Amino acid sequence: MKRAAEKLPPLFLSIGQKERKDLIYYAGNDRKLIEAYLDCYAHLLRMLSVAEKIKNVQWSETRKQMSAIAEARAVFKGLNRKAIFLTSKNTDGGDPAQILMDYIRMLTHIDILVYNGLLKKIQDKTDSILKLIDNIGELDACISIASFRELLTLWCKPEFKSWESGVTQIEMAVEDLYHPLLQEAVANSFQVAGGTLVTGSNASGKSTFLKNVAMNSILAQTLVTCTCSSYQAPFLKVMTSMALRDDIESGESYFIVEIKSLKRILEESKKREPLLCIIDEVLRGTNTVERIAASSRILNALRQKWVLPFAATHDIELSYILDSQYENYHFEEDVQEKEVVFSYVLKNGRATSRNAIQLLDMLGYDKEIVEDARNAAFNFENKGIWDAL
Repeated sequence: MKRAAEKLPPLFLSIGQKERKDLIYYAGNDRKLIEAYLDCYAHLLRMLSVAEKIKNVQWSETRKQMSAIAEARAVFKGLNRKAIFLTSKNTDGGDPAQILMDYIRMLTHIDILVYNGLLKKIQDKTDSILKLIDNIGELDACISIASFRELLTLWCKPEFKSWESGVTQIEMAVEDLYHPLLQEAVANSFQVAGGTLVTGSNASGKSTFLKNVAMNSILAQTLVTCTCSSYQAPFLKVMTSMALRDDIESGESYFIVEIKSLKRILEESKKREPLLCIIDEVLRGTNTVERIAASSRILNALRQKWVLPFAATHDIELSYILDSQYENYHFEEDVQEKEVVFSYVLKNGRATSRNAIQLLDMLGYDKEIVEDARNAAFNFENKGIWDAL
């Protein structure tokens, strides 16, 4: 308040403070300078209201928190009686009583007067305020986690495995992993130690799988809840290079954004701390030759005992170059006459199918374009060079 008061114009009113420089009220546009303090009071009063409503909860699991809340609530006994003057001034809801109170506040500035009166009562009670925040917040978090678990078709508590620094390779074992936001999601299981390379055709499920691995590592370490039947891994820092885009404002192309993202992961990997890194479509922003050459070296550099890298790619060549460094997994599809059917089942080994040209046919591209594309791809695979048009 004193720091805010130093910025105020001469128009103010004092209400009997020992020193007139202890400003307690001012009008006009400068009033906004202390609205943040009024909002803090409103939040405190709402916490006290919550504490009052839940005071009769008798669950054994929450006995510690309820005892702390009751102790803090007693310190502020009687504070709620003036709450009406400090509650939110939002009239968007059209509540007549709230609109009336807003007019009273504007005419009398009673909220400012009440604010300064209450300030004396709570200025030395910081510990009690923090106790309310911590314990009500903890209960709120527990209720949210319980509600989240109730909505899941399958969940488990993670099992965090110890990791011996510099001696053993980080491992992750997951059973029946599924994405909670997908209807009829397909569950997949895997056990990896070190690098994992995921190949597959377009829309086969590679990116969704990688996102799910990262998401469940975060859920495990925050909500102690995983969307699978079993999760085993050490505590991991999670870093990703996914869903990137160019930045017009900074003048950075997609490729520049991408290599900066990968550089950030490489620098983090040098700290020799447990790291889960998720990379989708490695260096897709550049030409094929340099993409394969550079991405293979980047992924090889991430193959450390303290790093657990997952990468998705369309470049089958990478699965051969990194065959001794990365475990190969893939997603595949069933190409039918007029449609491509995806199973979204994670399988061992590298992908052996493609569907890009088939998708062109499904979307109604000219037959001549589709057939010429198929022939060109076939000839390239047999001769190793592209035919001129």
